[in-house]
Amino acid sequence: MNDIFEDLIGIFKPGTFQFVDGGIEFEFSEECKGILDKCQIQYAQIKHGAYLRIELDDLQFGIYETYSDYLKVEEVNKNRDNIVFEKGKVSYSLIGDKTYVDFQLKEDSYFFTNARCYFDLISFIDSKKSETEDAFHFVDYVNEGARKFVFTSLSDRGRVIVEYAKNVPLMNADFDYRTTVDEFKACFNEEGTHLPKFLKSSIIDNGSRFGKDERMYKIFEGLKDILYSAKVKFEIYINNLSIDKIVKEYEEYKSKYFKELTEILSNLTQKIIGLPLLIAGTLFAIEKVKDSVEFLWVLIVVTLVTNIYLVTLLKINFKELYHIEASVERDFRKLMENKFFDKFKSEKKPFERIRVRITDKSRALRTICESYYWILSVSNVVTIDLILSYLKIETGVIVLLSFIAGVFILHFKNEVTLNSED
Repeated sequence: MNDIFEDLIGIFKPGTFQFVDGGIEFEFSEECKGILDKCQIQYAQIKHGAYLRIELDDLQFGIYETYSDYLKVEEVNKNRDNIVFEKGKVSYSLIGDKTYVDFQLKEDSYFFTNARCYFDLISFIDSKKSETEDAFHFVDYVNEGARKFVFTSLSDRGRVIVEYAKNVPLMNADFDYRTTVDEFKACFNEEGTHLPKFLKSSIIDNGSRFGKDERMYKIFEGLKDILYSAKVKFEIYINNLSIDKIVKEYEEYKSKYFKELTEILSNLTQKIIGLPLLIAGTLFAIEKVKDSVEFLWVLIVVTLVTNIYLVTLLKINFKELYHIEASVERDFRKLMENKFFDKFKSEKKPFERIRVRITDKSRALRTICESYYWILSVSNVVTIDLILSYLKIETGVIVLLSFIAGVFILHFKNEVTLNSED
């Protein structure tokens, strides 16, 4: 048909032809008559010469009025060129191995390829009804007359019945299912592999989510996910892993660090809540003993000791946070060393998300710790400055002491935070 296609498309002009009782009737024109003669297509002049009629059964190629007329097993399996129309939608043409959309070549249109792949998959599954050498049935029961398969598993969801009709559901012509179907068939090529057993399990799992009338199409449509799920389970099997074990370790991994972070947050919360009370108590004591020099000096000493004590506790919290972050990273790397994650990189995502959550929370707590350090230190400097003013120390001396205290606080802040990473 390659040699006549360019000429033939000239007669399929919108509004100039119609499908009538197994044939096509064209409005008479010398151009249409000339094209039919050139293409050596038999026709008859009807209705007093007003129309030219061709019989579809006389053609060496297929012409269909609707998508559904073509999308039937007996039509799809015919090895011939086709032109498929649908009122109000684009037309598809298969000429040789090339697909045309509205008679324009479109290499990335898979209307015909997908239809053939659908029945190819059904035919392939039907061919796997025989028992293998290790007494494995991929398909447990096939009824070609009723057009159904039965998959049975004792360990999964029991029995799944998959029925299929003689027609193909209309699929997305922009997506090529051929690669996925070929990949599915290739899973049965290696002798001695257990992969088909996991494919069967994934088909049962996928098919059980849908009604039996739509299962075949849903299995076809979701074949890529079925393959991925089966290969993940197969890889776990050959690496002597256990899904339950991975899940359990994941939960322990998550709970372990969140518990430690929660304890640190609880300690910080107590310190933060207690800080206003500490400041208020100190100010109240200053007011009560402001006329007693000895007590004021005692308050200075107590304030300094309290500050050192609380900052020391903060330093411990910083060390714990850095330790948690380092441990999380170490445990994560150890977990990712398994070859399973090299092959299925997307399976890392749940672990990566929890690692990021723990790390982000730890960093947020470090920010809170650092903020608390500054608030505590500055408030204590201001408190001591107030006491020194009651002791009638010169303002210049108080400013100098405050400056020295600020330098010391800045230096000690680095000791508390930056050095804790070691």
